[in-house]
Amino acid sequence: MAHGIRRSIAAIAIAAFGSLASTATAAGGPSRIPNKQRYRVSATATATGRTGSATMSARALIDRDRRASLEVVAGDFETPTVGSLAKIQLKAYDGNGDLLYTNNVSGISAPAVVVPLASFDRGQALDIQANIRNVDNTRTDVVSVTAVGKLRPDLAVLHVDAPSNAPLGMPVHITATIVELNHDTGARATCVLSVDDRPVDRAEGIWVDAGDTVSCAFARVFTSGGLHQFQVDVTDVNPGDWDIANNSASGSVAIVTAADSFDMGTASVSSSLRHYRTHSTGFTRRAGDNLVVTWDNLNDQSDNSDGAQYHAYIDHTFVSFPLTQIVVGQWSDDTLIHAGVYTTVGATTSGPNWACALVVDDSADQAAHVEVCAYNGGPGGNLITSITYGRFAGTVTYFASQYQAAWYETPDGVVPIYEYSYNYREGYSVGTPAGLGSTYRFEVTLIDGGTMYSKPVTLAVGPWQVFSDITYPWRCREDTDPWYGYKKICDEYIDYSSGRGGLFVW
Repeated sequence: MAHGIRRSIAAIAIAAFGSLASTATAAGGPSRIPNKQRYRVSATATATGRTGSATMSARALIDRDRRASLEVVAGDFETPTVGSLAKIQLKAYDGNGDLLYTNNVSGISAPAVVVPLASFDRGQALDIQANIRNVDNTRTDVVSVTAVGKLRPDLAVLHVDAPSNAPLGMPVHITATIVELNHDTGARATCVLSVDDRPVDRAEGIWVDAGDTVSCAFARVFTSGGLHQFQVDVTDVNPGDWDIANNSASGSVAIVTAADSFDMGTASVSSSLRHYRTHSTGFTRRAGDNLVVTWDNLNDQSDNSDGAQYHAYIDHTFVSFPLTQIVVGQWSDDTLIHAGVYTTVGATTSGPNWACALVVDDSADQAAHVEVCAYNGGPGGNLITSITYGRFAGTVTYFASQYQAAWYETPDGVVPIYEYSYNYREGYSVGTPAGLGSTYRFEVTLIDGGTMYSKPVTLAVGPWQVFSDITYPWRCREDTDPWYGYKKICDEYIDYSSGRGGLFVW
């Protein structure tokens, strides 16, 4: 079943099942609007006039390629035509209201006429006068209207929403979001749902107001397991569509015939801070030959990162590639950190007794990866499949500099021996650390054909702990002796690290 539903009442699509519809209405919920009823008309290209018992409607529409046409009907575009157009006179005006041309269309006898227009612009006025016969079979009526040039409606399917997987035999709700993009006039259309390249359901005559968004909701019961492709197309757009290239969107749903749990595994999460710094400077002058050596060495490294990993096994099972679907998600308390749905995942590496599929999600703020590997253990070996789902985010910076020089101080001046220096800086950043709450949750599902494996895990995150907190602040030492002469050494040392995390094993 299918319904054209306004955005404001899209949530009641489920009420289409049996008595639920009447229950929602009786409970005071929003009523569904029939497709044939235009729920609102905020902008229109249609101009309508009436004389006696005769009615005429006209609209001047501009195509994407800037060609325009005038559509005239005896009656209204929304109802069956009444009467016959016998003669039409057109008068076009410029932006100042000055007449550009007059065009007479005669020798016609039809309920509707389409007249091509040359050099017609958006907002330009057009006077239409028509003779309409046979309204009451006694006379010819003259009806006049003024139409203004408007862009054709542009209906687009923004996206299609559906669950990533569902049990066999249960209704799957598929909802397409449709928008009118040109804001000049609304349009009627048909929503068509196709499953595995075959049309299976439709909602005819839906209305989309100018600039508005509506939903087409479908409920489909699948009778076979595995991955199914679906697509929603917007067709039969009236008046004709501005751009048909954006009239469809697609997706997939994995239908599950059996469900099982991962046999064993671990889940962990951690967050850490670290700062490590050493800085040393020195100056020595050797007694006897006045050899001078000086240096300035600095190393500084800091990092702020967090990460999480889920690792599980399915015993006595060698999954098939391509995998039907992998669905993953991570939450810190109730805040979503990462989620992904990956379908038809092929093996990226393989050997005689194993195969692995790796998915790397670089688009996420939290860089994540999922890897599924299946092993058959060779002749007589055990079958086993593993899945690893992890993410990492953090920033690491490293800076090092070094300077060293030596020379002799003589009565004749300074005699250089050597001098060198270097600076090295490195840093990288991946995503943004999420910041951990008091709990962390993993949801991991692997679907192989019609069989689903999953094991949601929620683990407690412990308090912050300091693992190292060593600080020797900057200090300098000077001394002299008869053999070495004079020396002055300054240094500092910092080594701080802390973190928090959690672990769950089953």
